[in-house]
Amino acid sequence: MKHGIKISLSLIAIIYLLVSININFGKNKWQDVLESDAWGYYAYLPAVLIYHDLHFNFYNDVMHKGYFEPRLAYEYRVGHDGKVANKYFCGTAIAISPFFIGAHLGSSFLDCPQDGYNRLYILSVNIAALFYTLLGLFFLSKLLTYYTKKQSVIVIVLLAMAFGTQLFYYAFGEPGMSHVYSFCFVTLFLLKIKNWFANQEKKEVVIASLALGMVFLLRPVNVLILFILPFLAGDFTKLKIGCLTYFGNKKLMIQSLLAFIAVAGIQSIIYYLQTGSLWIDSYPGENFNFLKPHIFQILFSFKKGLFIYTPIVLLAHFALIPMFANNRYLAMSYLLFFGLVTYILSSWWIWYYGGSFSLRAYIEYFGVFAVLLTLLLNQLRFQHFYLGLIVLFIMLCQIQTYQYRYFIIHWSEMDTTKYLASLKHIFS
Repeated sequence: MKHGIKISLSLIAIIYLLVSININFGKNKWQDVLESDAWGYYAYLPAVLIYHDLHFNFYNDVMHKGYFEPRLAYEYRVGHDGKVANKYFCGTAIAISPFFIGAHLGSSFLDCPQDGYNRLYILSVNIAALFYTLLGLFFLSKLLTYYTKKQSVIVIVLLAMAFGTQLFYYAFGEPGMSHVYSFCFVTLFLLKIKNWFANQEKKEVVIASLALGMVFLLRPVNVLILFILPFLAGDFTKLKIGCLTYFGNKKLMIQSLLAFIAVAGIQSIIYYLQTGSLWIDSYPGENFNFLKPHIFQILFSFKKGLFIYTPIVLLAHFALIPMFANNRYLAMSYLLFFGLVTYILSSWWIWYYGGSFSLRAYIEYFGVFAVLLTLLLNQLRFQHFYLGLIVLFIMLCQIQTYQYRYFIIHWSEMDTTKYLASLKHIFS
C-alpha cells in the first residue's frame, strides 16, 4: 500500500481513538456507550459466554447493580409462543466477541466482577467499533485502487468518508449499533467481488460469501448489496464472464453457498434454542409497506434526509453526469441498485429509523458512495471546486456531530424550521 494511504489511515485511527477516549473513557461516561438497540445486540455476549441464558433472565439483575441509570434500560426481549427471544440479530455480538473475551480476561486479571457489564466490557464495544470502522476503511482503500491510479484521490476519499459522514459519529457516539460493523463487512464483500470479476480466483467468492453471511447476521436487509454486482463488474462482458465462470463451477457454487449458510444460519440456531422454531418474526407489528415508500423524505427531508445531513454523499452522485456520457452501463447499473435500496429502505414503517444522526440505514453502503466520489474526483474539470466542497462538507459534518451530541439537532423531531435554526446556531 502506498505511504500516503498508510499515513491517512494512521491519522484517522489516532483521531478516532483520541475522540473516543475523550467521549467515553472518562469518569462515568462509559455508561452511555450502550443505547437503545445496542442493548439487544450486545446481550448475546453475556447470555452465551457468561450466564448461559438465551432467555436473558439476567438482564433485570444487571440493571439493579447500579452500573447504569434507570433511564438507560431498554427492553429488547420479545415473546414468541410463550418463550422469550432477543428482538435483534446476533451479528453485532459476533463481531464484538473477541473484544468481549479480552474484557472478560481483563476483568479476571484486575479482580473485577466477570458479569459482562462492568466498565471493561462496555468500553470493549467502543474499541470494537473503532477496529471495524478502520478495517472497513482499509478494505475501502484497496477497493478504490480499481477506480483510480491517483493515490491522492484515495487519500481524499478516505478522509472524506472518515470525517465527513456519520461513520465518524457511529464509531464512538453509538458504537454498539450495527452500522459500522455492517460498513466493514459490506465493504469487504465489495472488495472480494471486485477481485472476482478481475481475476476469477475461487477464494474471492468464498470469502465474499462469508462476508455476506455476516452482512445478513448484522442486518438482513443489507443483503440488498447483491444487486451492486452489475456495477462492480464494470461492463456487461465482465458481468457475463464472471457469472458464467461461477455458475459453471458446481464445486465453487456449493462451497460459497455453504460458507454463507454456515455464518447466516447461526441466527436460526439461536432462534431454535430460544423458541424451538428456526425462524421467528422478532419485529412484530413493524413491517415494510411497499405501497407507501417515502423516497423523497428519506433523501431530501430536513427530518432525516440522507442528502441533507450527509451532503458529501449527494456530491458523490454528481459522478453520474460524466458516467452517463462515458459508461452508460455503469451509470444505469448503479441507479438500479440505488433506486432499489432506497425504495426498500423508505418503505420501512418508520422510514426515518427512529433516533439517529442522519439516515443511519445508509451507512453500510458508504463504500459504494465512496466509489462514486472517487470517480468524480478523477474528472479534471471542476476538481478544485469539488475539493473545496469536500472540505466544507467535512466541516459541516463535524459541526453537526457536535450539535447532535448536545441536542441542538434532535434525534427524531427535526423539520425545516429546526434545521435552519441549527444552521443559524453555527454563526451565533
